Amino acid sequence: MDNPKKINISAIVPVFDEERTIAGVITALLACPLLDEVIVVNDGSTDSSPKIIRSFKPRIKFINLHKNRGKGFALAKGIRKAHGEIVTFWDGDLIGLSDKHIESLLQPLFSKEADAAYGYRVFGNSALSPFKDITGQRAYYRKDLLPHVSNFIHSRFGVEVYLNDAFKDQKIVRLPWRDLKTLQKYQKFDSQRAVREYVKEGVEIAQTITKSGIYQLNEDWKNLKKLSKSTNLDEIQKRVQTIKNPQIRKILDDYIFKYIRTK
Repeated sequence: MDNPKKINISAIVPVFDEERTIAGVITALLACPLLDEVIVVNDGSTDSSPKIIRSFKPRIKFINLHKNRGKGFALAKGIRKAHGEIVTFWDGDLIGLSDKHIESLLQPLFSKEADAAYGYRVFGNSALSPFKDITGQRAYYRKDLLPHVSNFIHSRFGVEVYLNDAFKDQKIVRLPWRDLKTLQKYQKFDSQRAVREYVKEGVEIAQTITKSGIYQLNEDWKNLKKLSKSTNLDEIQKRVQTIKNPQIRKILDDYIFKYIRTK
C-alpha cells in the first residue's frame, strides 16, 4: 500500500516488562516502509526490556522512564516526542505483528474514511470481543491527540477508555484481527501476580471513568480502591458486585474475568 501524500507516520510502543516479545514488535515496525519513526517508551521495566530496546538504537527513538508511571504517561511522552502527522500505538506484547496489520490500521486515515482506527484481536465472534474498545493498537492524527495529552497523562491503563470518550463523536473504524496474538499475563508471570496485574489494570480503567466525570460515584470509587488490593478470585468477584454502576461493573467483568478466561 502506498502512502498517498507521503504523510509522516510515527509508531509509539509503551513497554513494561515485555522482554519476551518486545524485540519482535520493534523488528516488525522497523521493517514496515510506511513508518517514518519508531518511538519506544520503557515504563520502568524490571526485566531485561531496557537492554533489548537499547540494542535497536539508533534506528529507534528510546525514552527511558526509570519509574513505572503507567501507560497513559508513556503514550503522552511518545506523542510529545513524535514528528508524525499520524501516530500509531502498538503494545509491546504482540506476537505476529506484520505489515498487513500496520497497513490496515492506516488505510482508514489515508482514505479519509475515519478520524481514527482501532485494531483488536478476536476470539470467536468479533462483535462480542472484550478487547474491541480497550485495544492498544490505534491510529490517530497527532493534532487531534495533543489537546488531550495533559488530561490522560495520569490515567495509566485507563488511557484507552479516556480516548474512547474523547473521540466518541468522531468517525472510528474498528478492525478485527484474528491472526494477531499477545503474550498473556499468566504466560509472563506466576498466577498470583498475573491476577494482581489484571485486577490493577481493570481497576485503573474503571477509575478513569469515574475520575473523568463520565460517572461521578463516590461509593464506587471507594469500592474500586478496595478491589485494587484483592488477589483472591472469589473475593474479586464479590467486590465487583459491590460496584453499583452497571457499565463500570461490565468493564471490570470484561477486562478481569474475560482475560482470565482466555487462559
